[in-house]
Amino acid sequence: MNFKYLLTCIILSFLSCQKNEIKEEATTTTPVLNTAKLEPKVSLETIFSERDIIWGFDFLPNSDIIFTEKSGKMSIFSKGQISEIKGLPTNINATGQGGLMDVLLHPDFSKNNWVYFTYSSLTNNFGVLNVARAKLQNNTLSQIETILTSSATNALLIYLKSHIFPSLPKDCRALMCTP
Repeated sequence: MNFKYLLTCIILSFLSCQKNEIKEEATTTTPVLNTAKLEPKVSLETIFSERDIIWGFDFLPNSDIIFTEKSGKMSIFSKGQISEIKGLPTNINATGQGGLMDVLLHPDFSKNNWVYFTYSSLTNNFGVLNVARAKLQNNTLSQIETILTSSATNALLIYLKSHIFPSLPKDCRALMCTP
């Protein structure tokens, strides 16, 4: 697949999902961007620290946080405690931009316990991206299935592909380009 085509599709998909509210001024016909509505209204609270680089996270049905660390660890943050998940693939390569990357729960996770995740590994001394899924029960992954192993060795392409795009809102997923 042409890299420029893929990158263009990804950028257009994200841009098309943005909502910019336009306010018409009575004195002019030129639309003016209402910046007051774009100001973030957020506050930050550190809930835990002293971890490796956190690469991805998702919320479990009970609001606990499942997260990945670049170094190859997956954990759950629950009620102020962090529990490491066992059973990850043993071939995770955490050098350079590699490591354990994104994590996403299946939409019916509470019924089927499927967790999807991406990680890099080495094939013939080149980093490749793997998309896998596994069942999560009692902080242990089982029934690991590799869904995709990328043949791409370009670092930027691997980085862009490391995000599990089904985590986008449905209206944005429909805009994703396919080869």
